[in-house]
Amino acid sequence: DPFFQRWPDLFTWRPPVAGSIALVGLNQPSATDYCHRLAKEAGVLLLPSSCLGYGDNHVRMGFGRENFGRGLAHYEAFLQAGSS
Repeated sequence: DPFFQRWPDLFTWRPPVAGSIALVGLNQPSATDYCHRLAKEAGVLLLPSSCLGYGDNHVRMGFGRENFGRGLAHYEAFLQAGSS
């Protein structure tokens, strides 16, 4: 929750009701384009909702991985550098 509170202009956050996976709203013209750029520039992999047949305005985030905190910190450092 704190991560998404720090980035309200980029994300629309609704916590998952059950489980450890969420589709997070992404305030970008294309989640697919954003995810490709993010992987290329930051080495951060997010799955765009277009891969799931759910439009192109969300990204899938899985919170259950052991190293999720480190990955999220790396992603936030990229965002803080002004590359959102």
